[in-house]
Amino acid sequence: MTITTQHACAECSSPYTRKRVTQDFCCNSCMKSFNNRRAIRGAQLYDLFMIMRFERKRAKVRGVWALACRLAMYWREEDLRDRNQNRSWKRLEHAEDQTSWARATIVHRG
Repeated sequence: MTITTQHACAECSSPYTRKRVTQDFCCNSCMKSFNNRRAIRGAQLYDLFMIMRFERKRAKVRGVWALACRLAMYWREEDLRDRNQNRSWKRLEHAEDQTSWARATIVHRG
């Protein structure tokens, strides 16, 4: 006997039954909406991060770190207001899995 449990969609909060363990959305349109929002926000954050990393003096003078933090605050307020308090980011483990190559140790053979 299989026991099914209801989960809340990460985008619209509607209840649904998972077809696989990693499923976070009730349908494809919710998954696309979630990922599109992340892509737009990510592009904005990418530019700010690259400026902080490679144009440090200018970034410091212009307060780019504070701007990035302010963006995060606005995005969270938007999530709370418009998305039934659902967060718009994935779990830490997912982010770590996506960047596991960055933690690799490089061994030089000589």
